[in-house]
Amino acid sequence: MESGVQRHNTITPGWEHCYPIQANLYYRIVYGGRVLEGHGTTLAVSSKKLVFQSEREIPDSVAIELRLDWPIRLDNVVSLRLHVHGKTLRNNGSYATVRILRHEFRTSTRHHVAGHGASLPESELFVPAPDEPLRHTVRQG
Repeated sequence: MESGVQRHNTITPGWEHCYPIQANLYYRIVYGGRVLEGHGTTLAVSSKKLVFQSEREIPDSVAIELRLDWPIRLDNVVSLRLHVHGKTLRNNGSYATVRILRHEFRTSTRHHVAGHGASLPESELFVPAPDEPLRHTVRQG
């Protein structure tokens, strides 16, 4: 096993470069006329797949949108979110593997409510148009 690289064999056998990254996430699935939303935690991430654990079983072979709170800050100051559009490959109880089709890092913005001292987190998901090119950029909000 290389330094910093680890296999996650329980659900991703054969992954050569799988990083044990734990990050909170939000997911959204639309299938069969239903919307399934929830929260979870990533267990392992590679450039093409990720594994996460959620509070419920995730269906196989469905489109999924994920928003991850990335654990590393831009310039050690700015919070980042990784927005992923993918497809579920398999599940094992509360664990799911997702093939990453598109991804984008965004800075995590907070919208302040004037006069109330409260802030609201960003709420929209990255949903690319079918003809939109894959982007690897960091963009504001």
